[in-house]
Amino acid sequence: MDKSSEMLYDIFCADGYYLYKLRLGFRPIFMKAGFVYEAQENKETGDVKIIRHKVKNWDQIKAGI
Repeated sequence: MDKSSEMLYDIFCADGYYLYKLRLGFRPIFMKAGFVYEAQENKETGDVKIIRHKVKNWDQIKAGI
């Protein structure tokens, strides 16, 4: 992953408390139940593919909320 394509996000819980910073090489659609979802559009065909990424430390994050 190229460092110039990475974006830094501040993550908050549902109650509005700051949790941590997250650096990703894509723009997430949303996070839920241990997964981060992204959408990739094929510019030639216009097709959209939804990709689900597993958050490996989700249990630690949930415990911190």
